[in-house]
Amino acid sequence: MDTVRRIRAGEVAAFEALFHAHYVGLRDFATALTGSTETAEEVVQDVFARVWSGRERWEVRGGSVRGYLYGAVRNGAASRGRHRLVERRWFARFAGERGPHDAPADALSTVVADETSAAVQRAIAELPERARLAVTLRWMHGLRNAEIAEAMGISLKGVEIQITRALKTLRDRLPGHLR
Repeated sequence: MDTVRRIRAGEVAAFEALFHAHYVGLRDFATALTGSTETAEEVVQDVFARVWSGRERWEVRGGSVRGYLYGAVRNGAASRGRHRLVERRWFARFAGERGPHDAPADALSTVVADETSAAVQRAIAELPERARLAVTLRWMHGLRNAEIAEAMGISLKGVEIQITRALKTLRDRLPGHLR
């Protein structure tokens, strides 16, 4: 933890060494999570910016600096994913607005689809953290189970268990919406 101590003391060289030692691996990890190199670079830069700006209070508890950084990138990528989902939903809602000349059936279909989407999002938000993260990475980011296992730091079997549990819970909470 000498690195943490040196960075907390404001040593720029220690921070730069940390950045150069981990940037490429973190960027590649974030790219796997987000599907976008540009977004991945932003996530990693945000993590390092938060480390530096909060350096005086920065603590790495019970693990390695590397583990801390990967966890922070995973959380940052998940947060960006949730934000992008909200943006897409709002964009689709406003871009798809119908005028008064549209058929009532179209309006009804839109209302039903919006209600279903909102119900699914609420149900996903109520899942336990690990299950929520697994299904979010799978459904919202299109990651394969092996990529999810790597991102979450769990086994492939663990990912399968989390997704299966989440699906069961969602089916129970949303009868008629999921098959």
